[in-house]
Amino acid sequence: MTTMSNHNIEELCFTAADSSDEGTLETLIQSLRGLDSLKVPEVEAGIEFMLEAWGGSIDDSVPKSEFCMNLAMLSAPDTPILRISLQKAFSKLKKTQFLKSAIVKATGVRDASVDPKTAAERFLSIESLTSSITVFNPAGQRFGEVTQLDVMTSEISVGWRGSAAIANVSLEAVARDMILLELSYDTLSLPDLAKNTTLSSEEWRSKMRDAAPIDIDDKLLRQMAVALADESDIPHESLFEWWSVSSEVSKRPHTRHPSEARTIHELHTILLAFGKSEMSEEELSVMGETLKSLNFGDSPADSKLLAESMAMLSECLSPGTAAEICAVIASKVVFWPENPSKPANPADLLPWTEISVKHLVDLAELTLACHSTEYLAELLLSLSLRCWNAITQVVGADAVVSALKSRANTTPDALLWIWKNTARISRELSPLLTTKAIASSLDGASSSPAATQLKKLFVSDGNFHKLLLDNADADDMMQVLFAIQACKSLRLDEKQTLLVKLSSLSPALKKLLDGGEGERLFSEVSKNHLRKQKEDEPKVSSLRSMSEMSANLKDLITRQIPENAAAIAHARSYGDLKENAEYKAAKEHQAFLNRRAGEFERAINETLPLDFSTINPGNEAVPGSTVTLVINGGPEKETYYLLGAWDGDPEKLKVAYTSALGMTLNEKTVGEKIKLPDGRSAVIESVAKLPDDLSRHLANTN
Repeated sequence: MTTMSNHNIEELCFTAADSSDEGTLETLIQSLRGLDSLKVPEVEAGIEFMLEAWGGSIDDSVPKSEFCMNLAMLSAPDTPILRISLQKAFSKLKKTQFLKSAIVKATGVRDASVDPKTAAERFLSIESLTSSITVFNPAGQRFGEVTQLDVMTSEISVGWRGSAAIANVSLEAVARDMILLELSYDTLSLPDLAKNTTLSSEEWRSKMRDAAPIDIDDKLLRQMAVALADESDIPHESLFEWWSVSSEVSKRPHTRHPSEARTIHELHTILLAFGKSEMSEEELSVMGETLKSLNFGDSPADSKLLAESMAMLSECLSPGTAAEICAVIASKVVFWPENPSKPANPADLLPWTEISVKHLVDLAELTLACHSTEYLAELLLSLSLRCWNAITQVVGADAVVSALKSRANTTPDALLWIWKNTARISRELSPLLTTKAIASSLDGASSSPAATQLKKLFVSDGNFHKLLLDNADADDMMQVLFAIQACKSLRLDEKQTLLVKLSSLSPALKKLLDGGEGERLFSEVSKNHLRKQKEDEPKVSSLRSMSEMSANLKDLITRQIPENAAAIAHARSYGDLKENAEYKAAKEHQAFLNRRAGEFERAINETLPLDFSTINPGNEAVPGSTVTLVINGGPEKETYYLLGAWDGDPEKLKVAYTSALGMTLNEKTVGEKIKLPDGRSAVIESVAKLPDDLSRHLANTN
C-alpha cells in the first residue's frame, strides 16, 4: 500500500476511536487485511490511539471485542495495550462456563512468550470446547473425544481413540497442544481409497478446515490424514497418491440441490453455495419432503444452522411458496415459540441473536409468511438489541410501538432501543423511560450487554438524566429517591453518584437531599448492607485504595511485565540457560509479577468501592466510623478509624474491618464489652463519623 493509504487507515483508526459503529470497524479491519504488514508507523500509531481511546468500553461492546480478536489474528504488533484489550475482549466474548482467570491463563495472553495471535487462537479453541467434541493431538498423532468438562477445576477428560483409558488434561494443555474439530467422533474417517470415491483430498481438507475454530495448515492436515490412515490400515502410498490428486479429477458433475441434503448441516453447506435461484413447483415439492424428513436437532448450534438455512432458503422462494415451506417446518422450529410474549425457554430465541444481520432480515420476512405482524412485534420484545432495527424495518415501527405500550415489564434491550429511537420513530414511547422502569428492568434482567449499557447510561449520562427527570413528577421526587435506593443492581457508590448528578439538574430533588432525607436513607442502607454481608460477598474499601490498586495493576501490565519480558529475552541471548543466573532471576521475577497481578485483579474484582463520607454510623461501629474504647475499665482510652478491607495502616490507627481487631470492633454498639485480640478487655465508649480530612483523603482518587 502507498504511504497515503496508510495515512488513510490511520485517519480511520482515529474515527473508530470515537465510534462502535460496526460498518466503520468492518471497513477498518478489511483495510488492515489488505496490508502486507501492520508494522507501519502510521498504522501502529492509529491502532494504539484507538485502543487507548476505547479503554474500558471494549468489555461493554461486542463489535469492539471482535475487532480486537481480528486485530490479533492479523499478527498486529505485540504491545501492552493490545494484550490488555485482548483480555477485555475475552471477558466480553466469553460464553463458556470456565472461570475467567483460567481462560486468561490458558490463552497465555499475559505471557510475553505467547504472541497475541496465538492467544486469540487459543481463546477460540476454548470457546468451541464442548462434551463430545473431537480433538487431535499432533504430538501423539492421535484423535480423541472430550467426555467431560469440569469448569471449576478447568480439567478436561479425554478418551483417546483405540483406548479405553480416560486422560485428565488441563484447559491450558488443551488450548496449547490440541486441535479441536466440530465433527462426529464416530464418523471421523478418510474416504475409502480403494473405491472410486467422489470425495477428493481437497474437499476432505476443506471439510476439516471448516470443522476447526482456527486456521490449520496443510502440514497439520496431512498429519491428521496419516493418523486416520494408520487406524484404517490404509497404505501410505495410497494415501499420498489420493492426497496429491487435484479435486478437478473427482469433482461432482453438478452443484447439489438443497433438496438433496440429508442433515441440517448438509443443507446449510449446500445453501451457502446455491445462491438465489427461485425453485420450480417440482423442486419445491421435493424440498418440502426433504424438510419433513430432516432431524433438525435441539442443540443451540443446530437451531442456529436451521435459522440461517431458512433465511438463505427464503431467497429461493416466492412469497406464495414461502408459506408452504413454513407450514412444513413450523412444528419443528424452536425459535418460533407458541407464545411470543412469554417463550417457554428463552434459550430457544438465541438463533435470532447469533445469526448475521443480513440473515436476520430474511428470517424476519420468512416469519411473516407463517405468523402475523403482531406475533413478530411481540417476539421482538424478548430479543436482544441487535435484532431491533433489522426486524423493525420488516414489521414496521407502528407495530413495535403498539407492542411496547401494551407490555407491562420492559427489558433493558427495549429501553435502550426506545432511548436511541425516541426522536426518530415515536415520541409516544418517551414516557416509558422513568427511574422506576429503569431500576426495575435492571433488577429483573440477567447480565447482558444491554443491561450493562443501560446501567452505564443510568449512572453517568447527563442527557439520559434530563429525560428521566422530565418524565418524573416534580412534586414527588421521593419516588425517584426510593426507586434508586431499591435498585439492587446498583452499588452504593453508583447510587450516590446518580443522586448527585440528578440533584444538580433538579432543584426539587436537591431540596429533598439537602433536608437530610438522602443521608438518612443511604446511611441506613450502608449499615444494613454491611451488617448483612456474608463471607462470600464482595468486600468494601475506600475509593482511594481501589484507585491505587487499579493503578498498581495497570503499572504491572503495561510497564513491569513487558520490561521483565524484555529482560528475559536479553538474558536468554547469553545462552546456556542452566547456568544463566540472569535468566533464572528474570524468570523468578516474572513469576512474582504474574502472581502479584493476579492478586490485584482478584482484589479489585472482589471489592466494592465506598465513599465513607456518606456513612453516619449512629451508635454502631461500621466501616467508615471512628471508634473510641475504654481499656480495662479506664482511664486509658484508645481511638481507631474502622475502614475498608484495603485501608489498614496500624501506625495511623487505621484498622481494616477484615483484620483481627477490625472484626472485633465491627458491628459492636456503644456500651458493648469486647475482648481485644491482645487479650485486653474494653468497652465501646463512642462511635462517630470519620474526621472530615480523613474522609476527603479516602475519597481522593488522584
